[in-house]
Amino acid sequence: MSLRKQTISGVKWTTVSTIFLVFSQLLKISILTRLLDKTAFGLIAIVAVVLDFIGLFIDVGLSSAILYKQNITKNQYASLYWFNFMLSGFVFFMIWLASPYFARFYNQPEINKIMPLMALPIMFAAFSRQFGVIEQKELNFKFISLVNISGSLVSLIFAILLAYYGFGVYSLVYSFILLRFFLSVAFFVKG
Repeated sequence: MSLRKQTISGVKWTTVSTIFLVFSQLLKISILTRLLDKTAFGLIAIVAVVLDFIGLFIDVGLSSAILYKQNITKNQYASLYWFNFMLSGFVFFMIWLASPYFARFYNQPEINKIMPLMALPIMFAAFSRQFGVIEQKELNFKFISLVNISGSLVSLIFAILLAYYGFGVYSLVYSFILLRFFLSVAFFVKG
């Protein structure tokens, strides 16, 4: 397939995926706001802001290096993989240690339980991040989009079921973990 055709296909699949993900998130929020207390969304927002900020530092440019460098040896891939894994483990451990302090700062004891749970996907991603970047480098956007769409759909259904059966804030937590686990497994298996 020519580069032009790959680019057009990539744009098409990325657009479809983005539209589906936005629609899925809107549907999830619309349904869950009727089933959950507003404090559940507040707790998740606090934890998400902290984890998203920390997430900026986890990759430390490794993905960009893989995308940029043309000929990477297996040894270089292995070194990057294990460095990323150790860095992710360190970050997860630091989040776990810091959770009680965030809970105290926000005067929300539940954060002490939620934050380490929502940080678990950092470890999942450590196993699969490199494989996802390789898929991008190979312009395999159809696979990436189908994985994202499938994961989002599974997460949406799971969140609604958990909320319906009274899991409260944990319906959001567990659906997030399931989504990240699903994505990680898909990229790891493909890689």
